[in-house]
Amino acid sequence: MVFFAAPELLLAVQNAVGNYGFSPVEKSKERFVFERHAKYFGRYLKLMPEFAQQGDCQRMTMVFFALSALDLLGVLDKTISGQKRAQFIDWIYSLQVVPDIKGKETNPGRFGFQGARDMGSRFNPECEPVEANLFESGHLAMTYTALASLAILGDNFGRVYRKEIIQSLRHYQLDDGSFRGTEDGEVDMRFVYCACAISYMLNDWSGINIDKAVDFITKSQGYDGGIAQEPGSESHGSFAFCAISSLYMMGRLNAISTEKREELLGWLLMRQESGFQGRPHKPVDTCYSWWVGSTIYLLGEGALINTKEIRSFLFQTQNTISGGFAKHVDALPDLLHSYMGISGLSLQGELGIRPVHPALNISMKASRNLTYRRCLQPITLKECIAMTFVAATIVSGSRERSHIAISFPTLMLYFTSLFERLLS
Repeated sequence: MVFFAAPELLLAVQNAVGNYGFSPVEKSKERFVFERHAKYFGRYLKLMPEFAQQGDCQRMTMVFFALSALDLLGVLDKTISGQKRAQFIDWIYSLQVVPDIKGKETNPGRFGFQGARDMGSRFNPECEPVEANLFESGHLAMTYTALASLAILGDNFGRVYRKEIIQSLRHYQLDDGSFRGTEDGEVDMRFVYCACAISYMLNDWSGINIDKAVDFITKSQGYDGGIAQEPGSESHGSFAFCAISSLYMMGRLNAISTEKREELLGWLLMRQESGFQGRPHKPVDTCYSWWVGSTIYLLGEGALINTKEIRSFLFQTQNTISGGFAKHVDALPDLLHSYMGISGLSLQGELGIRPVHPALNISMKASRNLTYRRCLQPITLKECIAMTFVAATIVSGSRERSHIAISFPTLMLYFTSLFERLLS
């Protein structure tokens, strides 16, 4: 007998149950300074610290980190009012490159979102066609974070130039299946991920040659089992995330053979000391609690992570005075590592943090704002029994005695999503 479920539900079963057992985690003695983290991210929505101003051209990504962190912490509605939320949505749309009012397009790949407004561009939140500015061009990474931020804010993508953005994806894909981030920009696995995330959120894959993209990803797996930014380069934890997340969103995880999958999983698990490192012989780093951790979850093996060690390491890198997370222990916090620290703790089922989508890196709640329904995937009777066992054990109160790899709200979210699809 075969049933059907959303892909996120399958991940929940695979990660929470290993041979129908749990992965218990002792509660850490360290304290998660929730309120100070919330204030830390809230400050970034009001002003940019001097040391961060050098990254002003990537302001869209900084806003994404702050918005998504507050959403994961469940305090976004308290931090920004309805009027302020509308202003943020308008600001994001003002970064969109719109069609030329005269219909003349000199750069077919220029559409999407920019990281910030510059070069004399006008504030145009209504996204009405204007005379083309030759210096304006969207960027795949900024387009990904802009769409993700709009989803977090509950926007319906009503002002997004979907067709034009998809056209740009087609323009940026190279013959080997890889992507560049913008015209004459860098080419590597990061932009394969951004292109896939954009297509996934817009529910339109016509801008990507999926077979070529899959071929580029599989050829980037090295002799050691890890995945690099391109074929022949050094394996790296963040590129493994970009590759596996892209395959997941394309529905092509099966493109990696069982043998290669086991090699990759072994490489990823070897990256854990206390926290995760990005490469062999490198120090553990807060951000890899997300990059490596989520990749393991996407492979369905989250129960193999030593959650106690991850949480202990992350609590050492959090700043208990100002909030935020640092890259290493005894270092100063920064926005990127602070967000990845929150996401990493969400993966481990930390109490008080909403479940995170392991591929999009936004909350599961925000992912449900995307206005489409994903295809159902078949699950077996054995997996259905496992899901029932997990739910029954959680409801019976075992969650009070131990931390397990999936939280009760997460499981309920998955079941709700499943039933909605079965009834639709």
